[in-house]
Amino acid sequence: MKRYFSLLPFLLLTVLFSCETEKKELPPKNLVPIPKMVAFLSDIHDAESSLLLSGIRQDTTNAMYPGMEKKIFEKHHLDSARVMTSLKYYNENIELLDSIYSLLKTYKDTTQTKKP
Repeated sequence: MKRYFSLLPFLLLTVLFSCETEKKELPPKNLVPIPKMVAFLSDIHDAESSLLLSGIRQDTTNAMYPGMEKKIFEKHHLDSARVMTSLKYYNENIELLDSIYSLLKTYKDTTQTKKP
């Protein structure tokens, strides 16, 4: 019995250190700002939905999409590595990701109501 009590301090220290709060990563230097990410994602979603709703065969739309995607990257002066790094950071910071998609929804709602 005494043997088990001698392990108690070790177990308590293990539990204490394992409960320590995680340190948040600093944003990457090339992080895409939230407003720019919202505009970029809006254009990506528009391209995807236009192809999906076009009625064109899937193999044709699969061939068309990379060209559309490239134009969107150029329009926003972004590259895939920067976007992926930013998305990884935003995915790890759920509050920021929630705000991005909330802003995206608001942006899409306002732009759809402006169209005739």
